[in-house]
Amino acid sequence: MGTSDLVSGLMALLDSGDEESARALLKNRDTSAIVDSGFHLGLAKVAEELGEASRAATEYNYSLRDDPKNVDAMLGLARLRADMGQVDKALTSPPYPG
Repeated sequence: MGTSDLVSGLMALLDSGDEESARALLKNRDTSAIVDSGFHLGLAKVAEELGEASRAATEYNYSLRDDPKNVDAMLGLARLRADMGQVDKALTSPPYPG
């Protein structure tokens, strides 16, 4: 399954209400070697929707690794950190891979 197919497939599962299948598909995917900021941003959003904050943070960081100026990834990571109660980190820490 290609990178865009994976994100599209996950979104389709979420849209159909099949969170369990989406979670299973996302869970065992190692995406660290993929260099595609948009792909990682899409996965971060899916992970957030599934309540997988740790995975979402990882994917936001990979997105920023691949494109350090990706404003959507910066904002998503800051929002996620704030939601996790890490307000100081959300405001002061630069993103970093992993």
